[in-house]
Amino acid sequence: MAGNLGCRGEPSTVVSSAYETLSPDIQEDTSACLKEGGAELTDSTEVDFEVTRLDDHYFSVVLSRSQYLEGAVHPNNSITTLVFDLSTGQPIPLTEFAEESVLLEYVQAQVTKEGIGTYPSETSNPIEKYFLTEESLVLVDLFSVYAVQAFEVEVPLAEIVDQKI
Repeated sequence: MAGNLGCRGEPSTVVSSAYETLSPDIQEDTSACLKEGGAELTDSTEVDFEVTRLDDHYFSVVLSRSQYLEGAVHPNNSITTLVFDLSTGQPIPLTEFAEESVLLEYVQAQVTKEGIGTYPSETSNPIEKYFLTEESLVLVDLFSVYAVQAFEVEVPLAEIVDQKI
């Protein structure tokens, strides 16, 4: 499901308090779409979202921003992921599903398989951002280099030892 955040009333009601907590960050990110580094954006800015899982227990959404700055060769892309426990309305930390060392093994195996270098490296980001699908926990935003920013690692939920689903 992609499009407007008001797609269903139930999740937005349940997570409203958590959203209010995160709202300043989202508003700041959105306002950054208008200006960055003092340069006016004259080309385009696009902000999208996709609901990746919505059931009785979880609400998972991915917010993507892509903006072209005047004279830029590539867009400036960013991603924000939010996973909520619908029984509490609170965000779920990644560590609720698996220890970082377990996830690191999956990332390293996929990086090696794809032949894109090593992880961690000078150009990698920490393992922090994730979203849920029906069958997987998907790690995103693992690299800061444009060429591999879209790299994702799918971790089957059934294989995570510490999963609490």
